Amino acid sequence: MAKHLISYKSKRTRLHSKTIQNKWKDFVRFWNNEVRYFRENRFSKDFTKRAIKVSAKALVNKFKKHYPNSPCPTTSTIYKCLKSNEFSLSIDILQFLSVGKYWKRTLKTQKSSLKNAIPIHQRPEEANNRTTEGHYELDTVIGKREDKYCLVTLLDRKSRRLYSVRSLKTSLAVKESLIKIIKNNALKIKTLTIDNGSENVLLHEVINQNNLYKCDAYCSYQKGSIENIHRHIRRYIAKGISMNKFSDEQIQIMVNGINEYLLLISK
Repeated sequence: MAKHLISYKSKRTRLHSKTIQNKWKDFVRFWNNEVRYFRENRFSKDFTKRAIKVSAKALVNKFKKHYPNSPCPTTSTIYKCLKSNEFSLSIDILQFLSVGKYWKRTLKTQKSSLKNAIPIHQRPEEANNRTTEGHYELDTVIGKREDKYCLVTLLDRKSRRLYSVRSLKTSLAVKESLIKIIKNNALKIKTLTIDNGSENVLLHEVINQNNLYKCDAYCSYQKGSIENIHRHIRRYIAKGISMNKFSDEQIQIMVNGINEYLLLISK
C-alpha cells in the first residue's frame, strides 16, 4: 500500500511539474538569463555592468515588471522548486543570509559624546516609527585605513532611499558633503541621526542641533537602517578595497543600483 502511494505521488508530481513548466517557461528562461549575466559580470570593473547577488523576491518582482502579462510563480513557490530541484534553477545568483557571527574590529580609543546633538532616546516617535519621510540617518563607509577618501551615506528611514558621495575624511569635508547631498537632491531634513564619530562634529552647522540626534557611545547599531544599507554597498565594494580608486560617477551608479534593488524587494 505504501509503495502504491509513493508511486502515485511521484507520478502526480511529475505531471504537475510538466504542466507548470510549460506555464512558467518564460520565467525559467528569464531566471537562466539572469544567472548567465551574473556569472559573466559579477567581477566586472565597470559598475554599469557589475552584477550582484539578489534575492528570489527581487527576481520575481523584476520579472513581473518586465513581463506583466506572463504567468509568474510566487517567491515561496520558487524556494520550493529550488529545494526539490524541479526546474534545475541555479542558485548562484541568490544572496543568502549570513549564518556566522559578525565580528567588528575596533580600535581601543576613548570615545566622547558629541556636544551639539540630542540623545537618540529623545528622538520623536514619527522618526522612530517611520511614519513620515524626512527623518534621516548619516554615516561614513571606509575602505582602507590609510585612504584619502571615504563615502558619506545618507538614508531616509521611511523610504529607504540612499544618497552617497565620495568625501575626504575630515569633519569639514563631511559637513560639505552633507550640504552637497541636500542641495543636489532638494532634501528637507526633519531629523538627522548620527554616531559620535569625530567626522560628525561640524554637522550641527548644517542641521539645527534641535533636529540632530546622536547614538549612545559605541552604539552605532542604534541607527541600524543605514548600517544595514552598508551591506548592500559591500556587495559592490568589498571591505579592504581602497575608496581612492572609485570615481564620483561610479559611486552614483552604485547608489542607483542599490535604490533600484531596494525598490524591487519592497514590493
